[in-house]
Amino acid sequence: MGSLVFCIHHKEGCKWSDELRKLKAHLNTCKHDAVQCPNKCGSQIPRVMMNDHLAFTCIQRRATCEFCNVEFTGQGLEEHAGLCTQEPIYCESKCGIRVLRGRMSIHRAKDCVKRMRRCPHCSREFSADTLSLHGTTCPRSPVPCPQRCDAGPFARADLESHLRDECKALAVPCTFKEAGCRFKGPRHLLETHLEANSASHLSLMVTLSSRQSAQIQALKQAVAKLSTNYTGTLLWKINDWTAKMQEAKSKDGLELVSPPFYTSQYGYKLQASMFLNGNGPGE
Repeated sequence: MGSLVFCIHHKEGCKWSDELRKLKAHLNTCKHDAVQCPNKCGSQIPRVMMNDHLAFTCIQRRATCEFCNVEFTGQGLEEHAGLCTQEPIYCESKCGIRVLRGRMSIHRAKDCVKRMRRCPHCSREFSADTLSLHGTTCPRSPVPCPQRCDAGPFARADLESHLRDECKALAVPCTFKEAGCRFKGPRHLLETHLEANSASHLSLMVTLSSRQSAQIQALKQAVAKLSTNYTGTLLWKINDWTAKMQEAKSKDGLELVSPPFYTSQYGYKLQASMFLNGNGPGE
């Protein structure tokens, strides 16, 4: 009896063992032994993996694209993958839509909400889904006059100046509004109003001037009251002390009088006086 040997593929999982002389015959059927691919792709594949190779990895296998149904060799299918015009893919502009690869350029040019479009008024570019919102605020977008005058439409940025300086339908107040004139009417009637009411406007200005004079006087009195000292303490700051002292030395009896102050809110009113160089002989 000959010695027992194991299959050369026992590490791959083959359990065969027998006499050495029978090894060659075993290898002709061993499922772990590599043989030439029947499609003549040049690969050596274990028999146990041949079916998977023929179905999925053999470059000479026949395979059909799942998107366009065209038949290719395995190698041809790999080259075709990523190029098939019938494969649905997500838009490259990230709009979230899946489009056939062959229609992607048309989609991005005409249908994609993320395609860039130029505002016809200001020439700035926006994505298609934000262009309409921009139109509600675009400074160059044409808008009608809110007063429905005959002029316009105007660029939105120019509307304010139109209303301020030009609009004939806008009711404007009289130039003497602050003096009390209540006229308010179309701009083209303002000049006529001013000419026809010059006397009343003059009277309004006189009244306003008198009222403002009274207000000014009242403010002066209020300020004077606020500046009056009711604390009973005199803080007297004498400016130009050196100059005043020199003057007192050259002029007898020079007297300085302090600002008035009160001993309390309703107390006595007092003033202090000072003779910088003394008064008389100083007795």
